[in-house]
Amino acid sequence: MADFLTRWLRTVVDSSTLAPSTKTVKRTMAYYIEAYFAGTALVDVTPLAIQEFLKSLTDREYASRTVRAHLDTLHQALDTAVQWHLLPRNPADHAASPRVIYRDQHPLTAPASSEVQTPGASQASHTLQAFLDAATLDPQYALWLTLLGTGLRLGEALGLFWADIDWDQHSLVLQRTLSPLGMLRPSKAHAQRRVTIPDTVIVMLRHHRIAQRTWQEQTPAGPGDPDYVFTTRTGRPLSAASVRRTMRRLGALAHIPAPLTPHDLRHLYATMMRERDGHLTIVQRPSIPTSATACKTQRERP
Repeated sequence: MADFLTRWLRTVVDSSTLAPSTKTVKRTMAYYIEAYFAGTALVDVTPLAIQEFLKSLTDREYASRTVRAHLDTLHQALDTAVQWHLLPRNPADHAASPRVIYRDQHPLTAPASSEVQTPGASQASHTLQAFLDAATLDPQYALWLTLLGTGLRLGEALGLFWADIDWDQHSLVLQRTLSPLGMLRPSKAHAQRRVTIPDTVIVMLRHHRIAQRTWQEQTPAGPGDPDYVFTTRTGRPLSAASVRRTMRRLGALAHIPAPLTPHDLRHLYATMMRERDGHLTIVQRPSIPTSATACKTQRERP
């Protein structure tokens, strides 16, 4: 299967008239398909195996549109296999893809000013403030601020190493992404790019780093991989599925009716930057500690 997908990408996708961005998407999806069917011969890809592949994407909480797009890519590849007489028929012909659900709008809204106070408004007048207030004591509070303050994709944020952050320049070098399958891959543009980090996010990342060290010292399982910025308490990199579950839970606590996704923070970042001429200020309320600052306080006590 892996050899066939490589040949299909090289002879069909790369030589097509598709836009470069579309070719990149096809390659990314083919990568996930190849990873799932690793060690499986092309002739052994059955309709049942394809259905199980789609279910694995759904279990990882991929959006229905994304699952459908993976199926379309796999179907196109297997159509080529039939044309090349490698298969008698396409096993993806009768695969049941999920119904695509479109949201009318993004559920997060921002304040009218360019300042986002985080955390602590007594009565949130916009859903972003309500979400940040609900996330105040979440162990991954720094992740939410990073997504909001930089506009990174979730996989890009989860693939960050501490060495990627330039504390003096208040920036980070984006060079990799963590796939939903837990594998590191080059960033979407296949090139390093520097991203500015707002001052408040830098402060929260410093606190988060102290909290992370505290977790690792107190966890019997050991430190795990210390390079990742965002990890579990055992030091393992966060999974995209767990982040999405946490975000939906926090959205429910904030009484936001529509389920939240990490992409909503990226979309809101782009909206605020566009509407405010590239100026976005995130104001920290020091009187209300987050879980990270609480860990810092406990660590510094004699």
